[in-house]
Amino acid sequence: MRLAAASKEAAETLELKARLSVMETGSYSPLEVVTKSKPSQTLKGALQLAWSSQSGRRGGWSSQKSGEQSYGNAKECMEVLGMERKCSSVTRNDMDKLVDTFRKLGLSNNTIRNKVGCFYKALDYAVREGWMNGRPHFERPAPGVPREFLLSIELENKLLAFFEPTDREFADFCRVGVETGLRLMELAKAEAWQVSLESGMFNVPAARSKSGRARNVVLSDKAKEILSTYMFTKDPITGELVAKKPKDRVWRSIKKDFVSYHFKRMKDALGYNEQKDFVFHTLRHTRATRLAAKSKSPFVVMDQMGHADIKTSMRYIHMAKAMMDTESWRNA
Repeated sequence: MRLAAASKEAAETLELKARLSVMETGSYSPLEVVTKSKPSQTLKGALQLAWSSQSGRRGGWSSQKSGEQSYGNAKECMEVLGMERKCSSVTRNDMDKLVDTFRKLGLSNNTIRNKVGCFYKALDYAVREGWMNGRPHFERPAPGVPREFLLSIELENKLLAFFEPTDREFADFCRVGVETGLRLMELAKAEAWQVSLESGMFNVPAARSKSGRARNVVLSDKAKEILSTYMFTKDPITGELVAKKPKDRVWRSIKKDFVSYHFKRMKDALGYNEQKDFVFHTLRHTRATRLAAKSKSPFVVMDQMGHADIKTSMRYIHMAKAMMDTESWRNA
């Protein structure tokens, strides 16, 4: 069924309301979406505000890349306390109850911090609306040392050696991934204008960054060497190599599903099929940890990896157990 709207703005509002209804109930009624009243002063109402808000630098969760995950985390907390609870009735004891509930489920401190933190963010919208005087104190669990799967030099070489004979482009894609720590879609959708071989930088625009902020990632010598071979294309008429246009894709055939499929093949061949954390994102964790070991600075890690919170960067400092040297981290 198609819904009509009088303007682009009205259509966008209608789409947001429809998506919210689907997330809450699994379906929606067009009439119900159009006529939905202003959220009540309950936790459910705060969740609706956090999703659909248009205020602030980044807007509500509906306009953020990881918004649906944040929505789900906050909703999970609210279901523990009761979706129809008045926001003003939430106390510090309720925050402690959430932490205790998730601990009994066996969740790590980092996961609990993330889930309850999203709930805490939703309450911020209730405070703005005047539904409560302030958010109750939240004693965040201490962050633990993360248990991300990391590549050793030996395993990295095995991974690359597996792909090189049959798909050199994918092997190069993985090489650049571990040399830069770029997220999968940041790298897969790369366009020629983002790569500056002269300055040795890769520009990640705000629209493609998870944090919503643009950043420049320093390219190692190896990454520059690899990318230089992908900055040219054959002229269809003359057959000569010509520089790619700014909006041309760097990679010819890299897609998200393609990456998942090849990683599964590689893991099966190398005997890592039971290691669920061994995914393309492992390359990013590996780069962040090596960068932390060489730079010894969470600010360098934060800047290069595009973390929104320095606490995330500090986790990699803790993971960098190898001896830290004083050499430049450019080729980490």
